[in-house]
Amino acid sequence: PDEESQLGLDYCDPADQNGCGGVVGSTVFAIGSNNEYIIAKQHPRDFPSRPDKKVTNYYIVSIANGMDFKNKDGVIGPLTQDEFEQKRNKLGLQQVNFTIVYKDLE
Repeated sequence: PDEESQLGLDYCDPADQNGCGGVVGSTVFAIGSNNEYIIAKQHPRDFPSRPDKKVTNYYIVSIANGMDFKNKDGVIGPLTQDEFEQKRNKLGLQQVNFTIVYKDLE
């Protein structure tokens, strides 16, 4: 991105010559993963405005069975923190933590 506040989560299918597609839009400021899922925290952003840091959305993205970014199959979210914690517990993701955090965007 041109600036950190444009950070999002994209998926690139090597078999698709049309490039990458957005899974979670700007502004993603924290991510974590295991072999089956990616978790992400996002402050929503409507360009050209700055990210809305009063709102935090949570996402859970399944990567175990592939990802169809065009249809966003496998994406759970946006979720509130409570909804995220409930879904995380249901999926057994308590040990998956946000390991990459952009403190300036938090």
